[in-house]
Amino acid sequence: MLMRAINILIILQELRVELDVKRGEEERLQRKIADLLKECASGSSASEQSRAFGMSVSRFVVKADANQLAASLRTISRLADNISGKKEKYSGTGGGIFALPTLPPYLIPLAEVLSEKHHVSGVPEIDDFDDDEQMNGETAAEEKDLITDDLDAQHTHTLRSSHRKSLSASARETLSLFTDKRSMLYEEEIKVAQMKQKKLKLEIEVWEVKLEEAKLALEVTKAKAVAARNPSAQVPYYFAGRDESYSPSI
Repeated sequence: MLMRAINILIILQELRVELDVKRGEEERLQRKIADLLKECASGSSASEQSRAFGMSVSRFVVKADANQLAASLRTISRLADNISGKKEKYSGTGGGIFALPTLPPYLIPLAEVLSEKHHVSGVPEIDDFDDDEQMNGETAAEEKDLITDDLDAQHTHTLRSSHRKSLSASARETLSLFTDKRSMLYEEEIKVAQMKQKKLKLEIEVWEVKLEEAKLALEVTKAKAVAARNPSAQVPYYFAGRDESYSPSI
């Protein structure tokens, strides 16, 4: 999960850099359009007209880059959804998926005895007497001591088990808080990137309209130049009524 979080942060940083680059290209296009409109107002040549169409091609390239950025943002959104979806799965036991099994209290003394090393003659603290010798040798005091030892062992194990449970609960709570904060940070980063991408898309649409106006201004200039060279030529009706000082607004 940590490596995936680092990868998402790297992708977000790359998206920020790409957005800055696209903004620089947008400013460059603005300057070119402004220069083109000034030249159209004073009379442009065929080479300048071809330059305007080249700028239209650049606009399509910028739009394709914006679509690629949108696809990258969708990929990051899916990764963030996967992280938030697995949060509950991995926050149940402080990093594991399933809780470790615990023995019932009445089996704890037996498990402790079996976990110790065996003597050659048998299990420690258990003498291998015959049934008759065991019945004759044991006394009531010894039985009481054995019962007391078993109760003490159960009490000690219960304390240890409760201590482990409290540590596990603290670890789960800490992990849950950390995961929540990290998920919130990823969501905010993704929202900011999406807002920037939407803003860039709107700005591209605005400049598409302005490019259309620039193309229309070029057509008007061409028609007026033809009319000036050949007064007898017929000017299209949609250019005839336009003012001489027409130029699209920036």
